[in-house]
Amino acid sequence: AIQVDVIGPAEDEAYAARCQAIAAGLPGCIQVTFHGALPVEATQAIVREADFFYSLTQGENFGHAIFEALALGKPVIISDQTPWRDLSRQSAGWDLPLAEPLAIQRAIQQAVAMPDAVYQQWSDGAHRLASDFVEQSNWKEQYLQLFNLSIPT
Repeated sequence: AIQVDVIGPAEDEAYAARCQAIAAGLPGCIQVTFHGALPVEATQAIVREADFFYSLTQGENFGHAIFEALALGKPVIISDQTPWRDLSRQSAGWDLPLAEPLAIQRAIQQAVAMPDAVYQQWSDGAHRLASDFVEQSNWKEQYLQLFNLSIPT
């Protein structure tokens, strides 16, 4: 069985209704739950239980939810409209063009059929990508520079 959790407010009621109608017509082996807006802790609990994180947005400046999923070791299926790129080469997920629904379908099929040992490699790849990002980003120095601060040693 496949469990899909949709998290976030319905910003467009007509679109949300269309999505719910499509979900209701899916085969019984696919269960879709529309949670709406949730507190951070509830969202994190759902992502922790998930195997993959799926978010095909038309654009993201950074993608904090994507980063959070990667940090939790969840391979992601996202659009190529985010800064997170070249994911499959890093065994961390897929960044795909929205105009290529067959590529998105293949990625989902690959994710669903992934053997446990391969999934563990991709989960490790996702976590490693997030860890490498943090290590390569000198956040402390950037904030100090941004605010023209110094911390006494």
